[in-house]
Amino acid sequence: MAFYRQACRRLWFTGAVLAALGNSLANKPAMSVGPSEVFVLGGHSDGPVRLGSSPKRFDISDDVLKTILQRLRERDDRRLYVVIDDIRRGEPLGIFYHVFFAAAGHGVEPLQDNDHVGSFNLFERYQRFVSFDVTDQFQRLVARPSAKLAVTIQPALGGTASERESLAKALDDAPVIIGGVRLALQ
Repeated sequence: MAFYRQACRRLWFTGAVLAALGNSLANKPAMSVGPSEVFVLGGHSDGPVRLGSSPKRFDISDDVLKTILQRLRERDDRRLYVVIDDIRRGEPLGIFYHVFFAAAGHGVEPLQDNDHVGSFNLFERYQRFVSFDVTDQFQRLVARPSAKLAVTIQPALGGTASERESLAKALDDAPVIIGGVRLALQ
């Protein structure tokens, strides 16, 4: 029994030393990285955003587009992320939401598969955030003349017509809320 306690103490001490070293190394970056810039697209100061069965679109303003494009041209090692945070739901819903980063047209155009940047699920009650790297897609999309961009969150409503209808009703009745959508440039 004494051997077991001694082995546990050594293991705990080794873990504490490694944690302290890891923490001090994590606070000293290996290379100088510029500060992150965050651009809020929806939610946050406006309050939480409720998701339902319809797609929710967050347009990116021309000023934000120009700023991001300028920053990416200044340093080619920077990355752009779509961040969705404080994802909350009331009751269990086994559904995915798809996230698209695409050109924003004037009407309701169907989203393409190559605009899909990721998905998140509602199997957990709360998710702190999800993020998706959209740097390459951003650069491809802004190459188009008069590009207007948007982030769209759309539920995955599959199955038969009656299944889609009942799932859409459940989504509209359920409190599915996100804290906001933002672009983070690092």
